[in-house]
Amino acid sequence: MRKLLFSFLLVISIMFFLGCHTKSQIIIDKNSLKDYRNDELKITLKYPSYWKADTSLAYLGNQPSQYSGEDGFFALNILVDNNQDLEILVNKEAESGDYGLTPRIEKTIHNSKVCYYIFPSSDQSSSENKRCCFITELRTIYRDNGINYNILIIFADKGHIQKIIDTLEYLYI
Repeated sequence: MRKLLFSFLLVISIMFFLGCHTKSQIIIDKNSLKDYRNDELKITLKYPSYWKADTSLAYLGNQPSQYSGEDGFFALNILVDNNQDLEILVNKEAESGDYGLTPRIEKTIHNSKVCYYIFPSSDQSSSENKRCCFITELRTIYRDNGINYNILIIFADKGHIQKIIDTLEYLYI
Protein backbone atom coordinates (compact mmCIF):
# COMPACT_ATOMS: atom_id res chain seq x y z
CA MET A 1 0.00 0.00 0.00
CA ARG A 2 2.84 2.41 0.84
CA LYS A 3 4.57 1.68 -2.47
CA LEU A 4 1.34 2.34 -4.34
CA LEU A 5 0.75 5.63 -2.50
CA PHE A 6 4.39 6.67 -3.01
CA SER A 7 4.20 5.82 -6.73
CA PHE A 8 0.98 7.79 -7.11
CA LEU A 9 2.43 10.85 -5.37
CA LEU A 10 5.61 10.60 -7.43
CA VAL A 11 3.67 10.56 -10.71
CA ILE A 12 1.53 13.54 -9.63
CA SER A 13 4.64 15.47 -8.59
CA ILE A 14 6.40 14.77 -11.88
CA MET A 15 3.32 15.88 -13.85
CA PHE A 16 3.15 19.08 -11.81
CA PHE A 17 6.80 19.97 -12.29
CA LEU A 18 6.84 19.14 -15.98
CA GLY A 19 3.77 21.27 -16.55
CA CYS A 20 1.63 18.48 -17.91
CA HIS A 21 -1.40 20.13 -16.34
CA THR A 22 -1.60 23.85 -15.81
CA LYS A 23 -4.61 25.93 -14.98
CA SER A 24 -4.26 28.12 -18.10
CA GLN A 25 -3.81 25.21 -20.51
CA ILE A 26 -6.85 24.73 -22.71
CA ILE A 27 -7.13 21.65 -24.85
CA ILE A 28 -9.15 22.03 -28.02
CA ASP A 29 -10.33 18.93 -29.80
CA LYS A 30 -9.56 19.64 -33.46
CA ASN A 31 -12.61 17.60 -34.45
CA SER A 32 -14.89 20.00 -32.57
CA LEU A 33 -13.78 23.18 -34.32
CA LYS A 34 -16.08 25.32 -36.39
CA ASP A 35 -15.09 27.41 -39.40
CA TYR A 36 -15.40 31.18 -39.41
CA ARG A 37 -15.23 32.59 -42.91
CA ASN A 38 -15.45 36.23 -43.85
CA ASP A 39 -15.37 36.79 -47.60
CA GLU A 40 -15.21 40.58 -47.24
CA LEU A 41 -12.07 40.42 -45.05
CA LYS A 42 -10.90 37.40 -47.03
CA ILE A 43 -10.02 35.33 -43.97
CA THR A 44 -10.93 32.02 -42.39
CA LEU A 45 -10.17 30.68 -38.94
CA LYS A 46 -11.40 27.99 -36.60
CA TYR A 47 -12.91 28.26 -33.13
CA PRO A 48 -14.58 25.86 -30.66
CA SER A 49 -17.88 24.68 -32.13
CA TYR A 50 -19.82 25.29 -28.91
CA TRP A 51 -19.09 29.04 -28.96
CA LYS A 52 -21.97 31.19 -30.16
CA ALA A 53 -22.05 34.38 -32.21
CA ASP A 54 -22.91 37.56 -30.34
CA THR A 55 -25.33 39.02 -32.86
CA SER A 56 -26.01 42.09 -30.70
CA LEU A 57 -22.55 43.46 -31.52
CA ALA A 58 -21.13 44.84 -34.75
CA TYR A 59 -20.85 42.84 -37.93
CA LEU A 60 -17.90 42.86 -40.30
CA GLY A 61 -19.32 42.39 -43.75
CA ASN A 62 -22.03 39.78 -43.40
CA GLN A 63 -20.55 38.04 -40.33
CA PRO A 64 -20.86 38.71 -36.59
CA SER A 65 -17.58 40.04 -35.24
CA GLN A 66 -17.57 38.23 -31.88
CA TYR A 67 -18.04 34.62 -30.74
CA SER A 68 -17.83 33.32 -27.20
CA GLY A 69 -18.42 30.45 -24.82
CA GLU A 70 -17.98 29.83 -21.11
CA ASP A 71 -14.25 29.21 -21.54
CA GLY A 72 -13.27 31.98 -23.94
CA PHE A 73 -13.96 34.26 -26.87
CA PHE A 74 -12.64 35.84 -30.02
CA ALA A 75 -13.56 39.14 -31.64
CA LEU A 76 -12.48 40.85 -34.84
CA ASN A 77 -11.85 44.50 -35.52
CA ILE A 78 -10.43 46.48 -38.43
CA LEU A 79 -8.50 49.74 -38.48
CA VAL A 80 -7.05 52.28 -40.87
CA ASP A 81 -3.31 52.70 -40.40
CA ASN A 82 -3.24 56.37 -41.57
CA ASN A 83 0.21 55.67 -43.05
CA GLN A 84 1.62 54.77 -39.63
CA ASP A 85 4.04 51.91 -39.18
CA LEU A 86 2.33 48.76 -37.88
CA GLU A 87 4.65 48.69 -34.88
CA ILE A 88 3.45 52.17 -33.84
CA LEU A 89 -0.18 50.99 -33.97
CA VAL A 90 0.72 47.94 -31.89
CA ASN A 91 2.42 50.09 -29.25
CA LYS A 92 -0.61 52.39 -29.08
CA GLU A 93 -2.89 49.40 -28.56
CA ALA A 94 -0.57 47.97 -25.87
CA GLU A 95 -0.51 51.34 -24.08
CA SER A 96 -4.33 51.56 -24.00
CA GLY A 97 -4.38 50.08 -20.50
CA ASP A 98 -6.61 47.18 -21.57
CA TYR A 99 -3.70 44.75 -21.17
CA GLY A 100 -2.40 45.98 -17.80
CA LEU A 101 0.52 48.28 -17.10
CA THR A 102 3.29 46.16 -18.64
CA PRO A 103 1.91 44.03 -21.48
CA ARG A 104 4.28 41.88 -23.51
CA ILE A 105 4.52 42.52 -27.25
CA GLU A 106 5.72 39.63 -29.38
CA LYS A 107 6.70 40.15 -33.02
CA THR A 108 6.22 37.15 -35.27
CA ILE A 109 5.75 36.05 -38.88
CA HIS A 110 2.42 34.60 -39.98
CA ASN A 111 1.80 33.62 -43.60
CA SER A 112 4.92 35.55 -44.68
CA LYS A 113 3.79 38.79 -42.99
CA VAL A 114 5.12 40.54 -39.90
CA CYS A 115 2.49 40.39 -37.15
CA TYR A 116 2.29 41.16 -33.45
CA TYR A 117 0.74 39.62 -30.36
CA ILE A 118 -0.03 41.61 -27.24
CA PHE A 119 -0.18 39.51 -24.07
CA PRO A 120 -1.51 41.02 -20.83
CA SER A 121 0.53 41.63 -17.71
CA SER A 122 -0.57 40.12 -14.41
CA ASP A 123 -2.24 43.38 -13.35
CA GLN A 124 -4.74 43.34 -16.25
CA SER A 125 -8.26 44.11 -15.04
CA SER A 126 -10.35 40.97 -14.54
CA SER A 127 -13.10 42.61 -16.62
CA GLU A 128 -10.85 42.18 -19.68
CA ASN A 129 -11.23 38.38 -19.43
CA LYS A 130 -7.48 37.73 -20.05
CA ARG A 131 -7.79 39.48 -23.40
CA CYS A 132 -4.86 39.31 -25.80
CA CYS A 133 -4.68 40.45 -29.38
CA PHE A 134 -3.07 39.66 -32.69
CA ILE A 135 -2.47 42.51 -35.14
CA THR A 136 -1.59 42.18 -38.81
CA GLU A 137 -2.18 43.83 -42.15
CA LEU A 138 -5.09 42.60 -44.23
CA ARG A 139 -4.01 41.06 -47.52
CA THR A 140 -6.55 43.17 -49.37
CA ILE A 141 -8.18 46.48 -48.47
CA TYR A 142 -11.65 46.24 -46.90
CA ARG A 143 -13.84 49.14 -48.05
CA ASP A 144 -16.81 50.31 -46.01
CA ASN A 145 -18.65 53.63 -46.42
CA GLY A 146 -15.77 55.09 -48.41
CA ILE A 147 -13.13 54.15 -45.81
CA ASN A 148 -10.27 51.80 -46.71
CA TYR A 149 -9.42 49.49 -43.78
CA ASN A 150 -6.14 47.62 -43.94
CA ILE A 151 -5.37 46.41 -40.38
CA LEU A 152 -6.91 43.30 -38.81
CA ILE A 153 -7.04 42.84 -35.05
CA ILE A 154 -8.13 39.55 -33.55
CA PHE A 155 -8.87 39.67 -29.83
CA ALA A 156 -9.11 36.43 -27.88
CA ASP A 157 -8.61 35.14 -24.38
CA LYS A 158 -5.10 34.06 -23.43
CA GLY A 159 -5.98 30.37 -23.49
CA HIS A 160 -7.27 30.39 -27.08
CA ILE A 161 -5.46 33.11 -29.01
CA GLN A 162 -2.55 31.01 -30.26
CA LYS A 163 -4.78 28.11 -31.26
CA ILE A 164 -7.11 30.43 -33.18
CA ILE A 165 -4.28 32.27 -34.94
CA ASP A 166 -2.70 28.93 -35.89
CA THR A 167 -5.83 28.32 -38.01
CA LEU A 168 -5.96 31.79 -39.59
CA GLU A 169 -5.76 31.66 -43.36
CA TYR A 170 -6.18 34.28 -46.05
CA LEU A 171 -8.52 33.78 -48.97
CA TYR A 172 -7.42 34.82 -52.41
CA ILE A 173 -10.75 35.18 -54.15
